[in-house]
Amino acid sequence: MGIESKKIAVASLVSEVEASEAVFFVNVAGISVAEERQLRGALRKVGSRLKVAKISLFDFAAKEALSESVAADALSKINGQLALVFAKEESQLAAKELCSFQRTIEKDLVLGAVYNKGAVWTNKEIADVSKIASKEVVIQRMLYSLSYPVTALALALKEVAAKNN
Repeated sequence: MGIESKKIAVASLVSEVEASEAVFFVNVAGISVAEERQLRGALRKVGSRLKVAKISLFDFAAKEALSESVAADALSKINGQLALVFAKEESQLAAKELCSFQRTIEKDLVLGAVYNKGAVWTNKEIADVSKIASKEVVIQRMLYSLSYPVTALALALKEVAAKNN
């Protein structure tokens, strides 16, 4: 890889990091091509993207896209064959897919994550985030809880009207 192509790769990583709500660091050493393809597909369904990168290139990108302390903390968590998962929005869905995939193949893959370019998550924090419901589920639950009293009132009024007739 020549210097120009490395600069292009670093610029691409920087733009991906800056456009993402969260970036997960995944060690893909030891997983098969079929498993990696399966993981890519699952992540794509939730609006995230898996990209294999050289650690040295991500080192340059992290130093450019993140604050110095966050970059140093993030880089300290990286080892092995690096893949990055870029979650543009609803990062809990990407965390959920990664944790589910880890359980399926019975290997620890996730090394850490950077959230909103300011906090570095540990594996435990990623597991906790993966348990958060999606935005759609939260909205459905909220609407149900708001509509239930009205539904109960309507049923009660219907019973009163039926009793009076």
